[in-house]
Amino acid sequence: MKLTVGRLLLLLVVIGLISAVVVALQPSPIAVDMVSVTVGHMEVTVDEDGKTRVRDRYVVSAPLNGKLRRIGLRVGNEVQLAETILAVIEPIDPALLDRRQLATTNALVKAAESAVEKAETAVRQAEADLELARLEMDRAEKLLAGGGGTKQQLETATNAFRTQTERVSSAKFGEQIAKYELEQAQAALTFSQSDDPSPETVRFDVVSPINGRVLRVLQESAAVVQPGTPLLELGDTTDLEVEVDVLSTDAVQIQPGARVSVEHWGGEKPLNGFVQLIEPSGFTRV
Repeated sequence: MKLTVGRLLLLLVVIGLISAVVVALQPSPIAVDMVSVTVGHMEVTVDEDGKTRVRDRYVVSAPLNGKLRRIGLRVGNEVQLAETILAVIEPIDPALLDRRQLATTNALVKAAESAVEKAETAVRQAEADLELARLEMDRAEKLLAGGGGTKQQLETATNAFRTQTERVSSAKFGEQIAKYELEQAQAALTFSQSDDPSPETVRFDVVSPINGRVLRVLQESAAVVQPGTPLLELGDTTDLEVEVDVLSTDAVQIQPGARVSVEHWGGEKPLNGFVQLIEPSGFTRV
């Protein structure tokens, strides 16, 4: 009986040793955090630095040839539509235009008329696209209210409507500029054909086509200029956009209308916006 008990104890010791060896050879468990699985919101972002720029810029050019007086405006000066005189051009002695130059001015008038027609067509097309975007947004709102749509569909339609609204604004700006250039070309033609020697007819005033500020002075000194010579660059500094350079691998995943959050711009809260345009160009960064 004692022999049986001794063997049993020996067997238990052996089993214990084997178990201890097995446990010792097993890998240690990794500590993890346990949480319940729930449905939540996930965002995939692309973080890059950007810079602001004026949305719509306009380069004011000389509408006719002549002697340009020194431009007194400086960068940052405010200009008013049809009120601020940007530059003054005086006739070249003995006559302002010869036949060839007169023909050039006539051609500029016709080109400006065509540009106005094109700009008006662009505005009508943009307004039609805006109406379509508005209908799509209303449809998405009704579907969501009736349980047949999603918030993402409504957000996409809303962003498309906002994007198209900006395009209408840009198209109207282009129409305004085209009409201004036509008025300038017609005034230059009338001015060049005038035989009146009064003081009002011996100078041609180039007035501002927009409300905004001077961004650059391209021809500051007095000089003899030809039609189309760039004089100043204007823009509305209250209408800004952010330009961001991203890698091609990120750019292909960004779509117009996507939400944008601008941080570290100088204020306390982020600025919310949306992607308006993915420019179809790139450059090599070393």
